[in-house]
Amino acid sequence: SYDAADGEQAAQSCRIKVRFALSVFFFALIVASVGAVLPLLPSFQVSYFCEGRQHDSSCSAEASLAHGASQSLYFAGIFAFSTTYGEASDRYGRRFLFVLGILGRQIPVYCLWAMPGNLPAYYAMTVIGGALPAPDAMFFAMIADLVPKEVR
Repeated sequence: SYDAADGEQAAQSCRIKVRFALSVFFFALIVASVGAVLPLLPSFQVSYFCEGRQHDSSCSAEASLAHGASQSLYFAGIFAFSTTYGEASDRYGRRFLFVLGILGRQIPVYCLWAMPGNLPAYYAMTVIGGALPAPDAMFFAMIADLVPKEVR
């Protein structure tokens, strides 16, 4: 015989499995992007800035400057929008904005992966990725919410 409690228990088990599968997917997404693409970024930058020239220290210096500028713009976006997303996460829930932030952080990496020779597009996507929700700040807020005050 079918009991309503059995149905609710099965639904809860299914939700847990779906959440676990999504967690594994997002973890794999981050590992694949950071581990496979970002180590290649310096060689992309040097080849882009040294195109048609002999590779020398000035090419490497231009590539380093461009990378530093893109990272500065990324963190400027985080700085500018962190309070806005903090307020939105309180209103709409941290989980949704956290996932949106993780996806936003991966946009520049996948842009570089899809178009390896198009560094200006990568830099533009880096700025946009910084303006999307900053998952770092929400990560610490989520930990603070999950850990009981007695243990902190």
